Amino acid sequence: MRLIHTSDLHLREDKQSKLGIFGGEEFNQIIKETIKRNANALLIAGDLFDSKRPSKKVISFVKREFHKLDEKRITVFVIMGDSDQGALNSISLGKNVKVFKSTEIICKKIKGLSVYGASYLNDNPLRNFKSKKSKNRSVGLLHVDIEDQNLSDISNSGLDYLALGHYHDLSKVKSKVPCYYSGSSVKGLKYKKARRYFIEVDLDKLRVNLVNIQNEKLKRSVTT
Repeated sequence: MRLIHTSDLHLREDKQSKLGIFGGEEFNQIIKETIKRNANALLIAGDLFDSKRPSKKVISFVKREFHKLDEKRITVFVIMGDSDQGALNSISLGKNVKVFKSTEIICKKIKGLSVYGASYLNDNPLRNFKSKKSKNRSVGLLHVDIEDQNLSDISNSGLDYLALGHYHDLSKVKSKVPCYYSGSSVKGLKYKKARRYFIEVDLDKLRVNLVNIQNEKLKRSVTT
């Protein structure tokens, strides 16, 4: 079971961008890499859009990109962040796209994988949470401030991996459960300081691969 984890793309119209969309080139590259790496699913941990009301042009672009994944039978799991909170309540992005609209944790599944996700809430959604015992691998998908979380809740969650969004730079959270903020892969994003990454997760080997997008070349850094 292989996953790609990204977040905080903040897609919006931008006439100065090659595709006419800020973050569009990086998003397109992540879609290509998701296919190239034979991933089973793409996890987007919030702030896919930069607005609660994305334009028709941006929505159409995202639909076309997600359709490429649908053709390869790759599922997208996406939550809303603070910037695009409510944006996906009335938008359909494709039959392969599973949206977590609630701010309470719910579970959505595909064969071999259970994803526990919740859209943005300024709180600790993992309080008293425990993933259900199953043959499926289980991952969490949240858009949160780490300061609001209890690290013991993460360690005791029973998850195989926790995918986080909200911080624009890559960050590893110290817990028994592998837990990362993917950071944003978008060049020129506000509050962005460090290199741009997305994360490849091999749940069968419990291996995390940090993929650096820099100067339009992909460099790998592997950790466990």
